[in-house]
Amino acid sequence: MVGGVGSAFIRKHELTRTDKEDDRTRHILTLDAHAESVILTVRDTLALGHLLGDLAEAEPRYAFTDPGGVTHRVWHVADPRPFVHAFEGIPCAYVADGHHRCAGAWRAAAERRAANPAHRGDEEYTWFPAVIFPASQLHVLPYHRVVRDLNGRTATEFLTQLGSVGRVLPCPDPSALPPGSIGAYVGGQWHLVAFDPAS
Repeated sequence: MVGGVGSAFIRKHELTRTDKEDDRTRHILTLDAHAESVILTVRDTLALGHLLGDLAEAEPRYAFTDPGGVTHRVWHVADPRPFVHAFEGIPCAYVADGHHRCAGAWRAAAERRAANPAHRGDEEYTWFPAVIFPASQLHVLPYHRVVRDLNGRTATEFLTQLGSVGRVLPCPDPSALPPGSIGAYVGGQWHLVAFDPAS
């Protein structure tokens, strides 16, 4: 999918699963809306850094702390032109979170275009909501999952069953996993689960 951020292109770096794309596409078409934003990141630039720094010194329009203890602040940009100009100097943005949302949005828009003989290209379905963070202000957390109960299986049985979806190998260093794999800590040691790229 190609989209624009000023004159920039949005670049993906992660494969998507068809079943998840199907879910996202169906969700958008059923609601006739996007439920959440895609998170994009860009390389830091001095121009963008200065604009954001100046903005952060002003009083936010909204500020609140959510039940999880995270403080949110929202600033109003009266004149967006300096930001538009700053983004024109940024060659590309990367999807930090939301590859399936992007794919679903693209597919939903394609369906709407096909069903609209008067399609002009400026319809709302040709866009999706996104937020952009400079790389220095974005911290992407690992996507950990904890299995608390093996449902009566031993660690060996669990690993054997895990082997039906990928190759299970010993993993001395879980901090450096190759693409297309996950680390699994089972039975007191780390294992690498390598998935077939074709699946």
